Amino acid sequence: MRIKSSPGDIVFDVIKIAVLALFVIIIVFPMLNVLSLSVSNGVYNANITFFPRGWTFASLKYVLTDSAFIRSFLNSLMLTVVVTLASNIFMSMAAYPLSKEDCPCKKGIMMFFVIVMLFSAGILPGYLLMRALKLTNTIWSVVLVSITNVYNLLLFKTNFEGLPSEVEEAARIDGASSIQLFFR
Repeated sequence: MRIKSSPGDIVFDVIKIAVLALFVIIIVFPMLNVLSLSVSNGVYNANITFFPRGWTFASLKYVLTDSAFIRSFLNSLMLTVVVTLASNIFMSMAAYPLSKEDCPCKKGIMMFFVIVMLFSAGILPGYLLMRALKLTNTIWSVVLVSITNVYNLLLFKTNFEGLPSEVEEAARIDGASSIQLFFR
């Protein structure tokens, strides 16, 4: 048996679908336009909207065979992987002890992290630090700045606090070390 929708529900569904359709138009149409321009004959034509004119893949071939583009793409890919892995490892390692009740100075440390998150010093102190460490113009300057994310630390901490303490106690009885508890 199907529940009958009220007039208010129907109006809400229509508005919801209209808003989502508007978002799709705002997001998808510019992407189609760029794709259409990339496979057109290479001469910018204001009449090209969503259907290319003079199909050619020369511009795509040029971009995909350009060594500078490939190097930039691989750098971005490597940076994304390294920063994601390092950030998750370091933030989870910081959050794990902070999720325990017996952590000394837990409130002070959390207050420090939250204040740092809310009141960022900006770009200049980060640059000065990287210059002092002689890391300017290296990939490590980007990695070191990007791996610290207090919001992720808070998410990890909340997740660790949600784990039952009985599981940890059982693992300790079975002989698990603190490092084994963290990784497992």
